[in-house]
Amino acid sequence: MCETGPGVFNPSPVTRSTTREAGPTRPASAAAPRAPSVTPVAVSPNTPVEAASELDGYADILLCMTVNPGWGGQPFIPSSPQKVQRMRQALGRAAIEVDGGIDPTTAPSVADAGAGLFVAGSAIFGAPDPAEAYRAIADAAGAE
Repeated sequence: MCETGPGVFNPSPVTRSTTREAGPTRPASAAAPRAPSVTPVAVSPNTPVEAASELDGYADILLCMTVNPGWGGQPFIPSSPQKVQRMRQALGRAAIEVDGGIDPTTAPSVADAGAGLFVAGSAIFGAPDPAEAYRAIADAAGAE
């Protein structure tokens, strides 16, 4: 069972487009543990928003990958804010998280599009002052 809280890892199943029909995602997400955990689902850049829309009511967090998964330091995919906006419209209840290329210049566009959770790796841990880099991203995203 997945649990949330300090120091607890909560894995995100990844939804990807494939060349053959894999069937609906809903049964797998419906079987995921519901309490006390949250149900996150990661959506790769090539996965259409329509595939994620099947998860309405099942996923608590949608992780929109804003780079192709694989390694850190990749550039932000410029069309990501539009995808986040379409996800927000299709899945109003779920929190939207973004991961990949998030820094003070990219965070505002995805925040304005509807993202409320941000994953930043290289922009923080590659900075001379990681705490200041974190604050700069949080400020740019409109954190209170």
